[in-house]
Amino acid sequence: MTRKLAYRTAFRGLPISVENRAGSYRYWYDPHAEEEGKTKQKYPYGYIRSTLGTDGDEVDIYLGPDKDSEQVFVITQHKAPDFKKVDEQKVMLGFSSAKAAKAAYLKHFDDPRFFGSMKELTMDEFKKKLQEKKGKLIKAQQPLYLRKSVVGSNTPRLPKLYLSPGKV
Repeated sequence: MTRKLAYRTAFRGLPISVENRAGSYRYWYDPHAEEEGKTKQKYPYGYIRSTLGTDGDEVDIYLGPDKDSEQVFVITQHKAPDFKKVDEQKVMLGFSSAKAAKAAYLKHFDDPRFFGSMKELTMDEFKKKLQEKKGKLIKAQQPLYLRKSVVGSNTPRLPKLYLSPGKV
């Protein structure tokens, strides 16, 4: 999916593309309720490049104010309208505590039932998961320059990466 970018940055070595700056509006569409709307972003919102989430897009992130944070908070989001099924995950980078990460996440949703669970990892654990391609729910995306369709039929496929949702 091609998205318009506000800017590119890095967070503790992770390549980040920011689609929405803090203060901008993120426009959305809910196919279940057939409604659309907009949400004012309290924190920069974007994705980690070269990853693929359960929704088929790159892994979504919110960037918090703590540039030195060694914690990564992976929130498993539920799908409206019944909030019983997993929708996707949002990764909270730059937040100093689980409480701060959850509060920042909830500022962007009109119903607290979107929040399913949260798993806390250290930055090193998170990066290791990204390198090892193991676990549950977040998949690694093969870079375009390595895809079979681009370079030929004998290019190996990358294994999947998943992170198991945790409870908070």
